Amino acid sequence: MTVFEILNSMPPPVSVLPAQLQSHSGITGVNIAPNSSTIVVPAGINGTLQGFSITVFVSAAATGFCVVSLVDGAGQSIWASFFNGAAQAQSIPITQGGLSQRFRNGLNLVVSSSSLTSGNAVVNVYYSVP
Repeated sequence: MTVFEILNSMPPPVSVLPAQLQSHSGITGVNIAPNSSTIVVPAGINGTLQGFSITVFVSAAATGFCVVSLVDGAGQSIWASFFNGAAQAQSIPITQGGLSQRFRNGLNLVVSSSSLTSGNAVVNVYYSVP
């Protein structure tokens, strides 16, 4: 015995993802001449980095170079870049969006291998918490 049922039905529901609340954290005037680590997102916060903007300012008198990176509290490097101080004033903006990079235990701006005589940075990060 075979039974067929024909029912009027609606199309299956469409899944609409809930909007993710985005948090923002920023720091200004970070000295990039000495090797250092500066907190951008406090320790204890785990989340997903969705984007960032970093602007590095190097004065005309600055010579040398440095490596600037975003590192989470677990030691994972999320982004890094090399900056070279030429004999002229520079303003170097870097903007990255559309990311989905997980981080654990906060985020830090880490300056390493620095031989710059002067310079500073402005950092803004955009993230969501799980």
